[in-house]
Amino acid sequence: MEKFKAAVQKHLPELIEKQERLGCPIKWLVYDSVIPWVLPLAKELGLLGAVFYTQSSSVNAVYYQVSKGLIPLPVEGQTLSVPGLPLLEPHE
Repeated sequence: MEKFKAAVQKHLPELIEKQERLGCPIKWLVYDSVIPWVLPLAKELGLLGAVFYTQSSSVNAVYYQVSKGLIPLPVEGQTLSVPGLPLLEPHE
């Protein structure tokens, strides 16, 4: 991942400048949630950033429930109830 990060940090400014010269300026940088270091880079380059979550909405629903304390950690019991989803086993 470090090589990828270094390559992006080196070449992204070049790409943005090239697109500007071609009359197609880049305004936004959409990035995957697993590489949050892209947002500060986008800001440095004068771009707006938008995170794109590649996991399913079900995963986001579980994260939300955990963040609100509605799902205790560690998970206890045989099943886990999340609104809008079928019962889940702790390993899911």
